[in-house]
Amino acid sequence: MERIAKFFKALDQTKLSEQFADKRSKKPPDLFEFIRRTVDTIGKVIDATTVGLKDLPPFMVKIFEINRDAERAFKEGRFSDFVELKYRGTEIFYRNFYEHVFDKELENNSKMNLSDIVREVEGALGVNSGVLKKLNRWRLVRNEIVHDHLKLSRQEALKAKRFFEKLYRLFEKYVKN
Repeated sequence: MERIAKFFKALDQTKLSEQFADKRSKKPPDLFEFIRRTVDTIGKVIDATTVGLKDLPPFMVKIFEINRDAERAFKEGRFSDFVELKYRGTEIFYRNFYEHVFDKELENNSKMNLSDIVREVEGALGVNSGVLKKLNRWRLVRNEIVHDHLKLSRQEALKAKRFFEKLYRLFEKYVKN
């Protein structure tokens, strides 16, 4: 919890939250500094009563809330909900990361899926993580959950959990390049 509190303090000091909240800001925070500060905190479940989320950019608050709900779904045995939520949280994070890398906003009705976004971000950064095939598989599973009410087992949910954690760790690879 102490590392998370330090993150919030550093985030506030560098005014990242203001720059992300104000879309009119022409000067985005340094890309790699943004990644460094985010990589240690994304994917963690945060209790809003312990750590104030109000200082974070709105998209990060949403990601933390989704991840908290996903972990709750996993504990309650709602494995399909868990996968759907983890996919959604990852998608929100990558969409915002894409907007930061390319300095342009994605339209809400954009036809780009998460695989397309990851492909473009990696292309811009000169990274090939090799996750696109698996990412596409989880996108198809998520679609079956949403449209066909697919029920997943605990084993499948554990595979998804490991995969989405790997996606968050990709930011470490992005930082090194």
